[in-house]
Amino acid sequence: MATFDVNSNTRKVQATANGTQTEFSFSFQVNATSDIKVFVDGVQKQESVNYDIKNSSNGAGLNADGTGKVVFITPPAATSTTYTVTVQNPGSGNKFYIGGVQQLALNLTEGNTYIFNYPSAHPFRFSTTADGTHGGGTEYTTGVTHNSSTQVTIVVPVGAPTLYYYCANHSGMGGTANTPSAGTDHRPTANQTVAIKSEVPKSRTSVYTSGGNITAASLETDFDTITMQLGDNAETLNRSIKAPVGDPDNIDMTMPTKANRLGTVLGFNATTGNPEAGPKIADVSTLAAITADIATLADIEDGTEATDAIQDVAAIKTQVQNVGNNVAAITNVNSNMAAVTTVSTNINDVITVANDLNEAISEIDTVAQDLQETTSEIDTVANNITNVNNVGNNIGNVNTIGGNATNLANVNTVGANLSGANTIGTVAGLNTQISALGPISGDITTAANNVTDITNFADVYLGGYSSAPTTRNDGSALQIGDLYFHTQSGQQNLKVRASSGWITAASAINGTANRFQYAVTSSTTTITGSDANSNTLAYDAGFVDVYLNGIKMVNGVDVTVTSGTSVVFASAIGVSGTDRVDIIAYGTFTLANFSINDANDVVTTGVSDGDALIYSSANNRFQPGAASSAEVYGFVITDTNSDNIADKLQVTTTNGGADNITSSTYTTFKDVVYAATGFTWSLNASGHLIATI
Repeated sequence: MATFDVNSNTRKVQATANGTQTEFSFSFQVNATSDIKVFVDGVQKQESVNYDIKNSSNGAGLNADGTGKVVFITPPAATSTTYTVTVQNPGSGNKFYIGGVQQLALNLTEGNTYIFNYPSAHPFRFSTTADGTHGGGTEYTTGVTHNSSTQVTIVVPVGAPTLYYYCANHSGMGGTANTPSAGTDHRPTANQTVAIKSEVPKSRTSVYTSGGNITAASLETDFDTITMQLGDNAETLNRSIKAPVGDPDNIDMTMPTKANRLGTVLGFNATTGNPEAGPKIADVSTLAAITADIATLADIEDGTEATDAIQDVAAIKTQVQNVGNNVAAITNVNSNMAAVTTVSTNINDVITVANDLNEAISEIDTVAQDLQETTSEIDTVANNITNVNNVGNNIGNVNTIGGNATNLANVNTVGANLSGANTIGTVAGLNTQISALGPISGDITTAANNVTDITNFADVYLGGYSSAPTTRNDGSALQIGDLYFHTQSGQQNLKVRASSGWITAASAINGTANRFQYAVTSSTTTITGSDANSNTLAYDAGFVDVYLNGIKMVNGVDVTVTSGTSVVFASAIGVSGTDRVDIIAYGTFTLANFSINDANDVVTTGVSDGDALIYSSANNRFQPGAASSAEVYGFVITDTNSDNIADKLQVTTTNGGADNITSSTYTTFKDVVYAATGFTWSLNASGHLIATI
């Protein structure tokens, strides 16, 4: 219901969109937002789906005077959200908790950014398959960035499928991540036409009855509505077909019936001027396509074009008919035009061939007769033309061989050895292998020059064995220093032959070689062979420690350890219960005899008794210098003002060893420090002892 004065503005506005504009205002007045109709390029749009009607303050609805603006609906601006992901066990195994909710069903809107912080032990991943890789799927990575081992970011792409989040390390922890659309951008694209028009319903808002009240407000409302309706009608009529004012009064502008006007061009009767159905649109389109051709023919016929082409064709009617009767032959010639051109280009050769065929003995006839034979010499040559060309290109070499009997004999000898065993053919068959030796010819020469060393190494290194070999590979006796690789599962290592037998190579050079453990359940005095870990006892005599139930045995007293393969106890063990024997075999090695004079950055020139090596930063080295004397510092600390903070310090020293401190004096010290000479001592404000050197 109008509560305003209706203006005389046109009841339609129209604008061209620029691709970014979302708001289009209208200054004509309506009673309700439903009175507004919006069209984009002639297509009507729907309120609340494609656009909203808003007032000047961007509130829903019209301004107080019935005007307003059309605001096209666009997706909301992209946002960023951060989630904290924790892991808890509700009793059915570990689960992801997001925002405190177990396996929360997420809604990840397209275009928005989501950040997930998670424990490093449970990598947070996405997939298009429930439970991800544990469910047979793969990781989804579009728009996903792994910032660190505890954070992942996803910018949800437009059109993203339904996702599932999961733990890369453990199954059954994740949930669903829906990916709803952010909404459709309904704003018009650039250069689209936006039309906003009024369509006030043809209805009344007041009912007047006999004897009833007629108020100014109701009349004003109805008159305003009628004015709006008249304006709407006027706007529509202005865009309709209508006869001019000067036409006869009986003019009938009624359109032809639907059935008669379908697919036709609108025409007007030549007498009455009334609308009528014209020619078919398809016929008009066909005619339009050949308009230029029709015009050309007309110009030729009426002389506009300076030619008598049509008359000239009429004059040679008979010849044209002959061409038409022989169109097949003409087509055949056209199909072979390339051959015709070739004949024309080589007409002199054609004449030469014709002249040869007229001779009594024709070379062409001779060639033709040879080609008709069962075995044609020409065919034989043609089939071997590559060889013929090779011979021709190397005719000088052929003449050299053919003109010398010795050369020819050598060629025959080579030919006789091109096949069979141990022949040139055999060597040729090994061409790949021979070529492969070329790049390593230097290595082959080196090996040949050092064949003795290679043979010696083959004697020393026996290869891999699952148990210790008892002879060399050639059957000769084992030698100290021989090597083999022990291949038995769980005991794989390199072994070297020592005077005591086979030991690990590491044992021969450094540190603890092996540890052996035995559980003895029956009475015995000797430990030997495989231990609880299937390791065979071996040690260097004298370099072994033996423990019985954790107590170290004394070698030569409690145990005998001289054989290298067994340990003999002085008394039987395993008599009652189980005794545990631990054996630690040590590798033997010799320390290098090292002189301090051989060390880098050390100078001993001019050293005297009592000197020590002192680092000199000026010379960047260690060099002789006087060592600090040992010193005794005794402290008596007193709180003179009774504030519980020591403020008086008395230090007594041995003066670099020159003085003695009596026992009675020593007992008075609150604290004693033994250090080098040169220290000075003080108390800080808190009464703490400070040393300075």
